[in-house]
Amino acid sequence: MLSAKNLFKVMYFCILHIQKIMRSHFSILFATIRPDIEEKISVGLILVDSNSVFFRYSENKLTIVKELLTLPAFEYLNEILHQISKEANGEKEKLKGVKTESRPISQSFSLGYLDYLSRYSNNLLTFSSPKIIDLQTDEQLFERLFKKYIDEK
Repeated sequence: MLSAKNLFKVMYFCILHIQKIMRSHFSILFATIRPDIEEKISVGLILVDSNSVFFRYSENKLTIVKELLTLPAFEYLNEILHQISKEANGEKEKLKGVKTESRPISQSFSLGYLDYLSRYSNNLLTFSSPKIIDLQTDEQLFERLFKKYIDEK
């Protein structure tokens, strides 16, 4: 029989475990089109939990951004987005078939690193401060967030 103190400890650790599983975070990526007035356009979204990484950028928004940036700046932005996409896809592949409890998310998509990027990446591509959401991450959630914050199409 468990004492009240031990029961509390078991419940506390169960709650911590559930929070760890359910905790997700996302960051919005912006293309800076006029740095002098900090004007930017949302172009991509990263959604991360302990099981997966989702990333996509909007081709529609990039078409608009292409008209507003110089060609070298646009090519550089496009290359950065392709590299992030490649890294996210690699992370997805790495996480397949790994036990949920032992899945270490790459440093590139950790909450701490995205927070760092939101503060110090103030160039052509910027990141919003990561937002924590306590929802199970899946493709449907990613699509809803993408439509809400990036591109409705």
